[in-house]
Amino acid sequence: MLSERKFRLDRILLAAVIGPALLLSSCSLQEALSSTPAPQVQSKGKIIVFFSDGEKIEEEEQYYDALLDIKEEYPEEYEKMRVYQEEQKNPFGIKSFPSLLIMEDRKIRVHVEGALKTKDQILSEIKTVLSQ
Repeated sequence: MLSERKFRLDRILLAAVIGPALLLSSCSLQEALSSTPAPQVQSKGKIIVFFSDGEKIEEEEQYYDALLDIKEEYPEEYEKMRVYQEEQKNPFGIKSFPSLLIMEDRKIRVHVEGALKTKDQILSEIKTVLSQ
């Protein structure tokens, strides 16, 4: 029982540390794109776009875990990642949080949404596009 609580607390602390780091690492890109409509996103290759709700960060743990794996396996795509918080106006019209998009050639190739997904489900959907 105690180890289960400690594990849960460790995961919440991990999300609390990684979440802001992910958000801060994308701040300059985020500001540049906040007024750009989705069809005009100018970037070659695949782009990861993450939509977060800072008030429900504990529901996004599996997304952060998946993004850490993506960072290791696909560092180039991870570097181009853009992050939007719920309160920000996003050019994609996303209203369901958390959400993760993989875009290529200005088209949405994968849209993963909802807090009920597991890390493996998220990775399975994302990796099919990133590995192509």
